[in-house]
Amino acid sequence: MKVNIYNAEVELIGNKNYHNIHPDKMLNKWVNRPKAIRVAPPMKNALEIQTGNNIRIDKEPIQSIGYAWAAGNDVYHCPQNTAILSHPFYNSNGWSITPTNFLKSMTVVGVRRLVKKTWINERDQFYIPDETAEGFRQFQHDCIVYSIFNGQNYTSSLPNIEYGGKTYDIKNQFTWFPKDLIANHQFSSMALSTSASRDIKERFVQKYIEKHMHEFSPQSLKVLTLARQLVDLTMKYRSSSDPKYHLTTRWDAGWYQIRMGILHDKNIKLDDVTASTYEEFKEEYKTLGNMLRAKVYEYKFLDEEYIVPSIEVG
Repeated sequence: MKVNIYNAEVELIGNKNYHNIHPDKMLNKWVNRPKAIRVAPPMKNALEIQTGNNIRIDKEPIQSIGYAWAAGNDVYHCPQNTAILSHPFYNSNGWSITPTNFLKSMTVVGVRRLVKKTWINERDQFYIPDETAEGFRQFQHDCIVYSIFNGQNYTSSLPNIEYGGKTYDIKNQFTWFPKDLIANHQFSSMALSTSASRDIKERFVQKYIEKHMHEFSPQSLKVLTLARQLVDLTMKYRSSSDPKYHLTTRWDAGWYQIRMGILHDKNIKLDDVTASTYEEFKEEYKTLGNMLRAKVYEYKFLDEEYIVPSIEVG
């Protein structure tokens, strides 16, 4: 079905197509969801777990590295109802991220965060994309970078989390830098350096990026380089950060913890180099988003928002 679109002055600005799609073709059916087996603290946000009786999920697969929250399959829900966390989001409406579904999961999160909601597109449904299209694999890898440094990345590293009578140590598998950067840094506290040097495993995302470096676009690599520089430059400020962000003891603290605990803390005065590097990072991240946004439509995740008409319909 094709309908006319008019602006506030009742001027014809385009046509929009609507059509029925089988539920199996919806994007929320694209990612494999392994069975949740082990108990995991349900996250309320990046720093807190949910307590009480309204917990809908507190389990995850053995191989889980995080959780993708993606409530609803339309554009209307995607701006705020999309996030990644270190453990299940208490309200469910998502799936656990594992090594086998990682790339698709990051693609879904990236796509949902790339799209800007308007009155024209807010009820549009997301579809399973054309995976055979040229450049699709690189697009997926670029979505990893876009998702990691998005404001809805709530993955974190947290100590001594009490849940169900047990104490959990929540590791952040979404760090993008090697632990040696922290362990050997001149501004590392004894606790921070020890936590990094005694940890025998690099985190999943850092290892994935290192192995697949050739599959990212130059723009994504530029963002990653600046983000690693920010980790280095902000080390001197960790001792001044709010303890709730755990930046003085957790070497694998996530982007949320660094961003909110240092870069956005009004009580911390950044030096000129750190401040300018962060501004450069934000500009390059914005460029990456602009580069990827058009591809959401090119790869058929969404129908075209509207088509400029040659004639009025009806």
